[in-house]
Amino acid sequence: MAVIKSEFKQELCAHDYANKQCSNNVLRDIAHRSGVYTLQELGTRLDLEDYEIANYDQPYEPIYERKYQILQRWKQISGKNATYGNLFVALCKLKPDDNTFLKDVYKFILKEQKDINELDYKYMENDKPQLMILKDLKEELDEKENSRL
Repeated sequence: MAVIKSEFKQELCAHDYANKQCSNNVLRDIAHRSGVYTLQELGTRLDLEDYEIANYDQPYEPIYERKYQILQRWKQISGKNATYGNLFVALCKLKPDDNTFLKDVYKFILKEQKDINELDYKYMENDKPQLMILKDLKEELDEKENSRL
């Protein structure tokens, strides 16, 4: 599991957008997709204090909205360090390990940076090593982008 996480980190950090500020759209996508993680787990991995996490535990709001608020709080506290690379590193610490979630986060970032409306998910269901999947997906996305020009 750690090998796959480090491959994701390596691939993400190889791009300029690892140092770009996180967009609210990507944070919202992550909040919607982070179903298996509790508010406490998400907030803790983002280095929020327990009392801050407790502030967002309002049962009358949907859980994805509360997770989005926690991600927004992380962005606010982190300031210029609220980059895609730092967010991805923090999300890699979540327990239980979920490679599907990490792949989705990577795709959200790619989609945001490439401004692509549709991603081809065919690579996500085969048995290729994870780094090869990401490289193939990136190449295909680049080809689609070049064909639009």
